[in-house]
Amino acid sequence: MYKVVVCSLILALLAATPVVNPCLANGTSQQESSPFKVNTNGQPYQVVSGDTLWGISGRFLKDPWLWPEVWRNNQHIANPHLIYPGDLIYLNVDTQGRPSFTIKRGESGKGQQVTLVPEVVVSPVQPNDNALTATQRDDINLYLRRNSIIAANNMTGVGHIVAPTKNHLALGEGETILLSLNDRVFPGEILAVYRNGKPLIHPTTQEMLGVMVEHVGMVRIEQITPQGPVARIIETYTEIEAMDRITWPINLDMNFQISYPQIEPEVRGAIVALQDQLSEVGNNQVVTVALGRENRLPQGSILTIYRAGRAIEDPARKGSWDLYPPTSTMPEEKIGTALLFYVGDKASFALLMRISESIKRGDVLANR
Repeated sequence: MYKVVVCSLILALLAATPVVNPCLANGTSQQESSPFKVNTNGQPYQVVSGDTLWGISGRFLKDPWLWPEVWRNNQHIANPHLIYPGDLIYLNVDTQGRPSFTIKRGESGKGQQVTLVPEVVVSPVQPNDNALTATQRDDINLYLRRNSIIAANNMTGVGHIVAPTKNHLALGEGETILLSLNDRVFPGEILAVYRNGKPLIHPTTQEMLGVMVEHVGMVRIEQITPQGPVARIIETYTEIEAMDRITWPINLDMNFQISYPQIEPEVRGAIVALQDQLSEVGNNQVVTVALGRENRLPQGSILTIYRAGRAIEDPARKGSWDLYPPTSTMPEEKIGTALLFYVGDKASFALLMRISESIKRGDVLANR
């Protein structure tokens, strides 16, 4: 009988002994170790009208800069970027702790279950696609009306303002002006007026990448006369003067695709100028980056922003070298993402989209 009681006690103790989860053994909970913000308990997310993969990823992933890897880690299905209302998206973690998404098609998706792959980050920019909001589109268009990059070998643009057609001192909207141009123009065409350009210098090679110009106004060609083209001032951002320079504005096709370019070797470019010549900029502001057409990055590329790690000196080991150097440089850190919306010859414009710190000149954009 005693044996029965002892055995019963042992079984009761074993039943009451909790199973130690390895994540809890080192002080880390399952939720803390998960790459996802929330525990869905195996429940899928149902796609609704207006959803994009960008938005869904940002909603569930804990690390906002990790989500491109989710798509890149899955390489099985072609054209999964087509998601439909009613599709079910499941959050998964593989054996190496990496997150992934699996999609089960709804009725409009033909009921197929597939794993999302890199193409999911490529989606046409449409008015209902929240990868690029209407406000961001307006910011881009406004910026391009006020700024452009001209080639280093063409700092004088395509011509200049000779004089007003009437004896007026102030040149404002509605005034007509005589132009001297090197390019052939036609009535109705729009040109930009600028005064001074700021050279864009590569921080490492010291190569001149181009000239950043801020427009002072816009003009429309009215007629072609024997004396030269006559234009009407249609917009002024500051006072326009005789001898101000003329250039072609950037006419941007906004129907581009968002993509994460897989280019080897890695493409990197430093930020060489900030919007409005500020010392720091933030979300939805524009930076000029030392990347051009030769880098093969398409318009619509999403790039990661990195900041160099700072040097740290150990005062207790100054001048000595044992196992570690007395001065160490910390690894560079990810501080945001940017959309490359205009690609120039050697310098391009990018819109800051999701940043964790103010962006400065010298920060680097890369396709990883």
